[in-house]
Amino acid sequence: MNKSFVIALREYRAAVRSKAFVITLVAMPVLMIGSIIVQVLLKDKVDTSDKTFAVVDRTGQFEDSFKAAVTLLNQAMVFEGDGDERQKVKPAFILEFIDPESIGEPPESTLKLSDRVRNKEISGFIEIDAGVVDSEVDSNVNYHSQTSVDNAFRRFASEVVNETMQRIRSEKAGIDRAVIQRVMQAVEVKDMSLVERDAETGGISAPQDSNPLVDIVLPMALMMLIFMAVMVGATPLMQAVMEEKQARISEVLLGSIQPFQLMLGKLAGNVAVSLTTVGVYIVGGFCTLQYLDQSHLFPPLDIIIWLLVFQSLAVLMFGALFISIGAAVNDMREAQSAMMPVMIMAMAPMFVWLNVVREPESTFSVAISLFPPATPMLMLLRLAAPGSIPLWQPFLGCGLVILTTILFISAAGKIFRMGILMQGEAASFRRMLSWVIRS
Repeated sequence: MNKSFVIALREYRAAVRSKAFVITLVAMPVLMIGSIIVQVLLKDKVDTSDKTFAVVDRTGQFEDSFKAAVTLLNQAMVFEGDGDERQKVKPAFILEFIDPESIGEPPESTLKLSDRVRNKEISGFIEIDAGVVDSEVDSNVNYHSQTSVDNAFRRFASEVVNETMQRIRSEKAGIDRAVIQRVMQAVEVKDMSLVERDAETGGISAPQDSNPLVDIVLPMALMMLIFMAVMVGATPLMQAVMEEKQARISEVLLGSIQPFQLMLGKLAGNVAVSLTTVGVYIVGGFCTLQYLDQSHLFPPLDIIIWLLVFQSLAVLMFGALFISIGAAVNDMREAQSAMMPVMIMAMAPMFVWLNVVREPESTFSVAISLFPPATPMLMLLRLAAPGSIPLWQPFLGCGLVILTTILFISAAGKIFRMGILMQGEAASFRRMLSWVIRS
């Protein structure tokens, strides 16, 4: 164990003193903050050229409403600022009203207008069927455009059409429209947190506004932190083992240390490096939130402790697999094909995390978070999500991960002992399995 500690200390020092470690440490937050800044700067950098839309109104009752609404929209939303600082920030909508008799009936009319969109003559068009106001069967209001991503005009047209239909129908029924507006006035249902009784004062805490974005982003960020620690640490570890094998450095080391001790030292050093990385990010995140007066967004201490525990186990578990791959292959090409199953196993939580964070107490979430390779990420995700899960679940998950990690390290030790001295042909999965079973 003394020799393993020396190896771990050497691996740790070599990693944290390298330029790559410093660059990676700085690059991740810089890229994240930079992407946010770029999004903010480019938020209003949109194409402000005017857009023309064709309107085919077969009822003959919507044209005046569209004209009035588009005039108000263009006056209120297209420009910002006053005087010399007034600038155009959004495209203006220009409406082209087409006589239904001149263009014919669908589908011919739809084809003609679609061709105009393809030729860039108009940005889109809306067709209002004749029986829409009277709610006739098969009567629709259809909007057509090149893409469904930019739906600003569709939302605008939907509001105009529905408000106009309400007015027309209320007039036909002889009902005061003001009465309808009062009846139809919506009431917002606010999303609030749970309340609890203060053990010291006996008072009941005031509910706080819930933030769905924070409830999803914070657990996801913690999960991604573990994934990043595994990927950033495990791949270089595999490459280092492979390079030492190619340069026959391992043969020299194995003259004074057992293969299992060498592998254990490398794993321990890798865990220390990952803890250093995450520790820097935790301190940096806390200081940043304190500076922004948003310290309430920082995870509680118990979540931080679980983060460090699950991260250490994840790095040990996947690090053992990557070390065994590095010892069994001869070059990077062989390593890439061999590491694919391990990469899929590590990325599996990414495929289901959204379902888990939405329903952290569901049967599916409990079952998938107790699958050892996915436990570090998904169990932490559930712990950080709103609500509470029984304490036995993270402890059971932790125990299962420890058993799996011991199994992986034991198997990896056997593969490492056999593969590190093997030169020439790369070991197949069947051969590595035979080493694990027979050794």
